[in-house]
Amino acid sequence: MDTVSHALLGAVLGGAVTRQAERRVAMMVGALAAAFPDVDFALLPLDPYRFHTEWHRGPTHSLVLLPLWAALLAWLLRRRSGLPFPRLAALCALALASHIGSDWITAYGIQLFYPLSRYRAGASLIFVIDPWFSAIVGLGALLAWYWRTAAWLALAGLAGYLGWLAQLKGEVLAQGRAVLRVQGLADAQLAAYPQPLSPRHWLLIAQRGDRYHLARVRLDTRAGGVLWPGLSEAYRPLGQWRWQSLPRFGSAEAYMLWQLPQLEPFRRFAAHPYVYRRDADGACYWYSDLVFTLPGQTPPFRYGVCRDGRESWRLAGLRMGSVNERYWVE
Repeated sequence: MDTVSHALLGAVLGGAVTRQAERRVAMMVGALAAAFPDVDFALLPLDPYRFHTEWHRGPTHSLVLLPLWAALLAWLLRRRSGLPFPRLAALCALALASHIGSDWITAYGIQLFYPLSRYRAGASLIFVIDPWFSAIVGLGALLAWYWRTAAWLALAGLAGYLGWLAQLKGEVLAQGRAVLRVQGLADAQLAAYPQPLSPRHWLLIAQRGDRYHLARVRLDTRAGGVLWPGLSEAYRPLGQWRWQSLPRFGSAEAYMLWQLPQLEPFRRFAAHPYVYRRDADGACYWYSDLVFTLPGQTPPFRYGVCRDGRESWRLAGLRMGSVNERYWVE
């Protein structure tokens, strides 16, 4: 979820749970506290590889560390807010929890129990950025600045929207399993991931052995949208689904290299890893994650190992947005 939407949700919560006289102060505190976990973006320039695979959505997004961050924020804001420390700390904790919860519902995953566990949990109900979610909390925050009841109406609307998304995910999974049974793939492991542009756009990934079967689907029969039409048209209604089959690794060497220690952080991060490509000279093997692939777009996370004229394999990455621009990770 983008930081602005996090802040707006924190403001709505602050407006909902405080008295009329303190509402605007509480909304500003809620916005600041809800935006705080994304302070980890300051680490991105230090090491993009470890930021994406280990650091982001880790320490500042942990339920285990939430009381620490809530107390720290309350201490920093105690004089400017004018609120009693216990009430301020509780408000910060609520806003931080809203950030964690709204990141948990995306497909990126979140280390809920860091440092006790590096496991990434995620409900995969919305894409990383969701305009409908942002519109609900944005309008709610604007109206709640003047009318407290608007905050509660926005939260009710958000709960209804998320419930509808959960229903859509259940529907697309049920349809996907039915199609897989017909195709003789009833034993495949099936997952569904939200896609951009519409809540009705989904990516189905079925894994069976060393192969993936992908379908980009939509839960209606309308034509592709006018916004980014090339992407919209890639999602097909039931009866017109186009399944793409591809190997996870494709060769014993690709699988062996995937097990190298250098790629361990990416192995923990990637939900559906696959060989993105093997360079023609065999000097590099590149891996990516199907969860973040979009039709006609270069995947954002592409890491691999290269020989570079040496016997040992060295960790490398392909820069976001480029096709072949390589850099050494370490």
